[in-house]
Amino acid sequence: MGRFVVAGRTAGGAWYVGYRVSSRSFPNRKIVTRADRAMVVPTADAAPTDNPYISYNCLRTCEGAIVVANGSHVDPIIEKIRAAFTACNAARDLTLNRSRELIRYCSLTIRAVHREEFDEAAQLLETAKQAAAAMKADIKPHPELYYTGYTQDSLKELTEACVVYAIVRGQPLPAPADIDVDEAAYLNGLAEAASELRRRCLDLIRRDRVAEAERMLTAMDDIYAQLVTIDFPDALTGGLRRTTDALRAVLERTRGDVTTTLQQEKLQKALNQVMSHVVK
Repeated sequence: MGRFVVAGRTAGGAWYVGYRVSSRSFPNRKIVTRADRAMVVPTADAAPTDNPYISYNCLRTCEGAIVVANGSHVDPIIEKIRAAFTACNAARDLTLNRSRELIRYCSLTIRAVHREEFDEAAQLLETAKQAAAAMKADIKPHPELYYTGYTQDSLKELTEACVVYAIVRGQPLPAPADIDVDEAAYLNGLAEAASELRRRCLDLIRRDRVAEAERMLTAMDDIYAQLVTIDFPDALTGGLRRTTDALRAVLERTRGDVTTTLQQEKLQKALNQVMSHVVK
């Protein structure tokens, strides 16, 4: 048992160099040939193993000579790494496309909410959730892709769409587990959802629905009041501090718009009362 090197001539008189490996510990192996080498590799039915000494170069040509050795393990190791990177890169390309698709569905959901096309918004939101599930299934064998920027950004957009829909419809706020996103993506999506509610406030003000606009402002205020208490490094929160600072500016502008509208309503009511007395 072990490794054998055979040198001699063939029946036709040509020189022949052969290599054989026999092992009780790793019996399921074979020799494959390449242009300039022969390699010992596991067979298809071999048990999975991380042992780097299972595969190695046994014969190699070098400037017209043939080198027979106990094995150079560099090539098989690199080929295994290359195969892993190839699979990961394919998953990355697929995930990138999935994330773009997810962001598009989330954007369409929010647009439908602002247009008060709530049935369409609900359908688009469900499609977005399905796209997110498909994306996460694609990267499950490659967990390192889950925390890349494009994956987290798309999950943040999913959170934003879910939160905007829930607040506008007067539904309970979804938790991270309900959307199946991690905490950092959820918090950043929550902040962006609060900023998105400014547009809803302005639309309601234009439609003379100030009471509902006040409800949107209250929701924005509640979200901001909680987010400012999350005092952890950006490496954990995904840059939440910057997003929260941006929300603060949006919140104050919206508060000013709603306050001005309420004061104008009061003034208009007072003027109407005065005019009614004058007419009498």
